[in-house]
Amino acid sequence: MAKNKAICIRCGEWKIYHMDKCNECSFEPETEIDIAKSRILDFPWDFQSPSSDEIIETGRSIQELDKISVQIKKGIPFEFSEKEIEGIREVYVALKDTPKLRILWDVFLWILPVLVMLLFVLYILN
Repeated sequence: MAKNKAICIRCGEWKIYHMDKCNECSFEPETEIDIAKSRILDFPWDFQSPSSDEIIETGRSIQELDKISVQIKKGIPFEFSEKEIEGIREVYVALKDTPKLRILWDVFLWILPVLVMLLFVLYILN
């Protein structure tokens, strides 16, 4: 069973994935800003900026998310960093605009050396 690791930016309720529709308030992030904010209130992750190659660290620990969830449920909005929102939005836009074939090709190139090594090991063992 999947574990909750993100919280709704509107009501603070836990959900499995930042892009999921909230079961409590029915909010579903659709705008680039809401998607970026939702990503911030999810498990920690690093992204590489498409424009500057800077590493963008985002997300929060489960302990931090617990505190933020309680805060939002009390009606106190979470203060999002504009720099963090913009960095994640930039990554999201770049990924969204990347052709699917390019993504598949990049994944293939990443996996290719592993496959070659596996075939080599299997050849040696036979």
